[in-house]
Amino acid sequence: PEWDVLTSPTPPTDYPHFMSKATEVPKGFEKYISRVLLLERLREVNALLGFTRVESPSEGTGTERAPRAPIARTSPTWVPATEVHGEGIFLQFSEDALADWASWTGVCRQETELRRGHRGWRARRGLQPDANFPGMRFTLLHTVAHLLIRELALDCGYNAASIRERVYADTEDGKAQAGVLIYTAAADSDGTLGGLVDLCKP
Repeated sequence: PEWDVLTSPTPPTDYPHFMSKATEVPKGFEKYISRVLLLERLREVNALLGFTRVESPSEGTGTERAPRAPIARTSPTWVPATEVHGEGIFLQFSEDALADWASWTGVCRQETELRRGHRGWRARRGLQPDANFPGMRFTLLHTVAHLLIRELALDCGYNAASIRERVYADTEDGKAQAGVLIYTAAADSDGTLGGLVDLCKP
C-alpha cells in the first residue's frame, strides 16, 4: 500500500499526517531515477505485539520464525503503540536502468557470492538454506539508501543513526517495485525541522 501511494500520479496529501510534493529529478540522473517525491510530513506508527529473544522475528517464514512471547496472558484488546512525525525523500528508480544493470557480468558474479553467504548464514541457524534470498535489486537499493544516508547526514542536521530507510524491491506476482524512502521522525508533536527535505530542493 505504501508503494501505491508513493507512486500515484498525483502527489498524495493527507494533512496533517502526510504531505508530499513532487520535484525535479537531478540533472544527469534522468536515465536512472524516474521520480523524486519530497515528503514534507509523514507519520510512523509502531505497535508492540510481543517479545523475542536473540533472534529477530523477521528471520525466517512460517514455522521458521523465532517464537514470540505474548504481551498478555490472554488475547489483548489493545496493544501499546507510539506515533511519531517526520519528513523524508522518496526516490523511484527506472525499471529499464535496473534491468540493464542486472545483466552485467559483475552483478551476476556478485549474486553468486551473496547467495553462497546467505545459504551459509541460514544453514548455521538451522533454516532452509535456499529460502528468502532478498535478491540483487534489494541489495542495490539498500546499498544506495545507506550511501545517501551517509551523505545527507553531513549536511541535513541529523546524525546518520536517526535517518532510516525503507526499501521497495518486490517483484513477485507481477509487481515491479524499485524505490527507497529515506526518512527521519521524532516524538515531538511538531516532528522534525525540514533539514532533510531542504537538501532535495533544486
